[in-house]
Amino acid sequence: LKLLVRIGRFDRATEMWEGMSERKFYPTVATYTVMIHGLVRKKGKLEEACRYFEMMIDDGIPPYSTTVEMLRNRLVGWGQMDVVDVLSGKMERSSSCLVREMAVEMRGKRRRVGRRSEDSEDDDDIELERVIA
Repeated sequence: LKLLVRIGRFDRATEMWEGMSERKFYPTVATYTVMIHGLVRKKGKLEEACRYFEMMIDDGIPPYSTTVEMLRNRLVGWGQMDVVDVLSGKMERSSSCLVREMAVEMRGKRRRVGRRSEDSEDDDDIELERVIA
């Protein structure tokens, strides 16, 4: 997977990713990291990197701090603070204590201004798509 990402064969890497569960392999922090870092570095793939990051959070897998920092910095660089807010909000509501703690890193030095209502949790995927689009 890492080699495919490194040489820019995201089509094959994605194909391999999608076939992992059929072979009884499941994503780990390392496999998510390979995909996210590769996609963040590739022009035009930031939205896809966010999707993998979101899947990792949904799976309760705490990301490496370098992954959080890299993704946040790229999003901030592209002026997508709304996406940072959505991702960090999702992290804050994770069932994993470690993921919740990492939300502080995703937010950076900014503080959360508002509070989300309880019924807004289900809208995260829709909201993320709307913000990125």
